[in-house]
Amino acid sequence: MNSEYNSTSILKTIIQTPLFSALSTEEAEEILRYLEICKYKKDDIIFQQDGSPNNIYLILNGAVDLIRKKEKSQFKINNFSKGDCFGETDLLGILPNIGSAIVTEDSTILKLSKFSFHKLSKNNLTLFNKFLFNITREICRRLHNTDLLLTNIFNENNNLKNNR
Repeated sequence: MNSEYNSTSILKTIIQTPLFSALSTEEAEEILRYLEICKYKKDDIIFQQDGSPNNIYLILNGAVDLIRKKEKSQFKINNFSKGDCFGETDLLGILPNIGSAIVTEDSTILKLSKFSFHKLSKNNLTLFNKFLFNITREICRRLHNTDLLLTNIFNENNNLKNNR
């Protein structure tokens, strides 16, 4: 790891994120061994829509937009910044990437590959299960927020219809 990001500074950052918050310092240190540090420039594409999911990402700094293209239009599904993770729903669900992840500012991102994720399950099943539980909780938070958003959209749509 480079001098800007040594294991101590990464550890301080990741234990403050929901994905790692329930892990002990020792457990987080062990997971660090499975992570790869990646640097991306603005406008880099991390993965493509409909591609095969291979990684879970955690942003140390920078920002990423998740963009979905449909026919001739595109829309932003979500944007992610420091401390956010993405890619986990596609990787765990074994579904094609829902959108393309595009870097919106120079970023440093930790990557956990599918291979390393499975390696963790073989080397330390207890830690794997604890980490998987954290990932699942993060996915549930996102699903809850999506449900709230859809409920609000449906409610607004009904109000517009009723006011005509």
